[in-house]
Amino acid sequence: MREWLLAHLAEMGEKGVEMEGEPAMKIDAAWAEERYAKEPEGGPEAVFQRRWALTMLQFTMEVLTAEYDAAGQLAVVTELAPFVGFERDGDEERYTELAMQLKVSTGAARKAVYDFRYRHREILRNLVGDTVIDPKDIDNEITTMLCACDETGAAGVAAGPLPSAFGVLKPDELLVRALRSVRMTGGSGSGLWIPPTDEEVARLFPQYEMLGMIGRGGMGAVYKARQLALDRVVAIKLLPLEVSVDPEFSNRFVREAQTMARLNHPHIISVYDFGKTMEGHLYFAMEFVDGVNLHDMIHGPGIPPAQALEIIEGVCDALEYAHAKGVVHRDIKPANVMVNTDGCVKVADFGLARRTDAITNARGRTVAGTVLGTPDYMAPEQMRGIEVDHRADVYSLGVVLYEMLCKEVPRGFFDPPSKRVGVDTSIDEVVKRAMQQMPERRYQRTSEMKIEVQRIRKTSLMLSPNAASEISGYSFMPKITPPPASGAKRAVGSGVGLQEPLPPAEAPAAPGAPRKSRLGLWVVLFVVLLLLVGIGLVVSGIWRPEGLPKWVPLLGR
Repeated sequence: MREWLLAHLAEMGEKGVEMEGEPAMKIDAAWAEERYAKEPEGGPEAVFQRRWALTMLQFTMEVLTAEYDAAGQLAVVTELAPFVGFERDGDEERYTELAMQLKVSTGAARKAVYDFRYRHREILRNLVGDTVIDPKDIDNEITTMLCACDETGAAGVAAGPLPSAFGVLKPDELLVRALRSVRMTGGSGSGLWIPPTDEEVARLFPQYEMLGMIGRGGMGAVYKARQLALDRVVAIKLLPLEVSVDPEFSNRFVREAQTMARLNHPHIISVYDFGKTMEGHLYFAMEFVDGVNLHDMIHGPGIPPAQALEIIEGVCDALEYAHAKGVVHRDIKPANVMVNTDGCVKVADFGLARRTDAITNARGRTVAGTVLGTPDYMAPEQMRGIEVDHRADVYSLGVVLYEMLCKEVPRGFFDPPSKRVGVDTSIDEVVKRAMQQMPERRYQRTSEMKIEVQRIRKTSLMLSPNAASEISGYSFMPKITPPPASGAKRAVGSGVGLQEPLPPAEAPAAPGAPRKSRLGLWVVLFVVLLLLVGIGLVVSGIWRPEGLPKWVPLLGR
């Protein structure tokens, strides 16, 4: 349409046609007089292209303003419009001031800005879509408009204000935001999510008594709270607004939360409730674990080898149960494994809230986008962004075992645990098999890995039986509780992190199942060897026991 209109206007100009009636959109007269008087020189087409881009942006803002007016929120538009462009240094103070002007919390102000930006983007893309033949050309058209504003000789057009009352808005920033390849942001110039304060969270959850924040990261914040109705302590995980308002993520969150709420296992943290706050944060309330996660144990007092194997058994139980229900964790790492004060292992974050733009740091926070997981613990096929199954969790568990023993994750060419910390070489084989590059070469089930680990714990002479009696700095140790029998029911719901349920685990006759203790066999072989040596000595004449009958022939005589 842009090209047609340019040709049509040129034709009308040649014929001397004059416009009649009211224009569809009015340009601010003062702005037009100043802007067009100072407009950079150029041919009629270049001038038209720039004016077309500005007109589309102006019309977008007018449509958005009309929508807010229809909703009785016209006064809000003036406050939100300055935030539609890029983030600026010092925006934290601007958001604080905005919250005071709107009489809402800072979190609510951030959500209002995100919603305003998101709707502006949608309207602009829809308007541009109406001017092209193929919807696939929307981004190309927006790029053309952006180039028209940035065209050589048009310095100042891109950075100049719009032809409206919202003169602080920059055309290039609004056009860039509308591109499909640009991820929407909102809330923070630094890119880091700032969770609500304890007072703000208390207002969001009146049914809970908030006891303070106990953890935070790029993917959310966790608060300790008391559920008043049931008088029990819970943990509430609150997700950032930016991911909460994303329809695709929100739908996936609901599907996975429903699935995870149905998982009932002693080694899996239970999900009690989930939903969305009045300000739009997604959240879920879960079992509160009074203990410590493996990350703090590993990089604090350390974990003895025998205890590391015992912890792995508990995680294997949890994953075997989840896999049988068709659920794949895909983010097994020390930060997601807890040990409570009773010594029970608890696995957290089964596929919940793993979409974030935060960059992985030393604590192994989750990275997402098209690939979900934490790079140091991700299986090769998961790193490539292809579909994964339960064997990706097996790989991650091998990395966790290595880190528990050696206090660092294995990267590139690494020495086996036996060379690093002097454990039995059989542990090397467990790590090696779990971390095979090809999924079919790994343990095919976590139950297989557990059985092998149990065998090592019972037979290895290099694991002190007292090694797991206590952890320096902690007064508890894992006492693994046998899991309930898990059936092979099909997974409920669908979504990221789900797969076809595994068949029930059979008795230890699966491929790779460990053999029984070899101690008795070695004793028998040793006795037989001694007998054979003795007989050989007698027959050769080298040794003749007292009392041996003289009629017994000897070789050499």
